[in-house]
Amino acid sequence: MVENDDDEYSISTSEYSDDECDNMYEPEEISSTKYNLVLAEIYNESAHGINTFAEINNYFMVLYRFKQYKMYSIDECIENYLFDLERWLQTTHAKHSTIRNYNFICLKIKPEIAECIYLHTGECVCIFKTFWLRLIQRTWKKIYKTRQDIIKQRCKVKSLLYREIRGNWPGTCVNMPTLFGMMFHYKNLH
Repeated sequence: MVENDDDEYSISTSEYSDDECDNMYEPEEISSTKYNLVLAEIYNESAHGINTFAEINNYFMVLYRFKQYKMYSIDECIENYLFDLERWLQTTHAKHSTIRNYNFICLKIKPEIAECIYLHTGECVCIFKTFWLRLIQRTWKKIYKTRQDIIKQRCKVKSLLYREIRGNWPGTCVNMPTLFGMMFHYKNLH
């Protein structure tokens, strides 16, 4: 949402307690890490204004950056954002140029791990990193389940006798998956 001094819906840091402000980065404050915990929304020309920077459509606009994961502070920011979003949506009938359910997506805002990028125009945009974390977690869960099944197969007397006689495991439990190469099938996603 457009935030300026004249806008009646703009949020100032004076609305937050000192503890909440200590947990949030100031817009110009530099982070000590490459990645930050952020609340961000999809760039929308009708909400954020027209921008001459062509690639901004590929990013998310950073609303808040947090120093620590303090849920009470994050929840307070989400509540304020949703309150302002609801009032903004009632006064304007803004739609996104390409996303039909833009309003619904905005209502589902949640903290994300992201790499923040400052554009030459002063906007702070980000690229979410939690997408990749979720892919890794999902893939590792599948591999872990497969590993557990193979271990159960190897503990069977029939498999142990097979190995004792032939020197290798039976075909059903010979290949134990590892971390190496587990993301190979995602190589074309980036």
